This record gives sequence, C-alpha cells and structure tokens, in this order.
Amino acid sequence: MRHAPFSFMDQETGDLAIRNLRTNENTRLTHEGTWDDPIHFALTNVISPDGKQIAYSWYNDKKTYDLKLIDLGNKTPVTLYSADADIEIYPVSWFSDGKRIIVQKFKKLNDKYTWQLSSVNINTRQKTGIINNAFMMYFFEQS
Repeated sequence: MRHAPFSFMDQETGDLAIRNLRTNENTRLTHEGTWDDPIHFALTNVISPDGKQIAYSWYNDKKTYDLKLIDLGNKTPVTLYSADADIEIYPVSWFSDGKRIIVQKFKKLNDKYTWQLSSVNINTRQKTGIINNAFMMYFFEQS
C-alpha cells in the first residue's frame, strides 16, 4: 500500500516540503524560499488524490501570489496562475479526477474583500467560477 506524504511549509526556509510519515524524514521540494527581503515562501498546499502532485500558493518577490503545481516525480514547479497585486489565491482541494483544483481568491476593495471560489484545470489552466462576488468584511476592535 502506497502512503501519501504530508506536505507543509518549512518554517526555517519558507520552502514547500513533504514529510514521509513512515521514516519521519523531511524533503524540501522548492529551494527558493527566504525570509530575507524580498521574502518569498510557500503557503496553503493540497496533495492530489493520487498523491503525485501538490498544488500550492506561493508568495513571490513581487509581493503577489502565484498558484503553483509541483509533480513529486520531477520536482519542477509550474505556475498555473499569477495573481495581480490586490488578489490572494489559495488552493483548497482537488476534484476527484485529479485534473482540477478548487481555489479561493480574495480581492481587496477598499476596506472589504471579495471572495471567489473557482476551479483551475491543471492541463489547460482554464479558470471557472463556482461562487462569485461574495463579500467579506473584516472588523477590527479599535483601541
């Protein structure tokens, strides 16, 4: 029986990494993360249903977010989507066919964020909206 790894952001480097739960060994998958200016690091990530790919959000040196995909066989990241400066994008889950990723997009508009749930086809990179134009408001206690 094949065991899927556990994926996470390496706190020391900011890189995407996996942990073999049998051997307790960590392996970095990316080698670009840094906490030095300009910082860039992995964020939310989800493993594909077959355990062979990981979709992840990457905060890059342009201070924007990319949706990336890495194949655990060749470990070469591919950018599926590069967000504009006012948009954050995070993978949430995979469709069971392993061909599409469900993602959340947040876009800042003044003091509010719009929220969109979309799917991204990993082969064509086509984005399809699932839920659009939902508004979120953040309230902060003023001192």
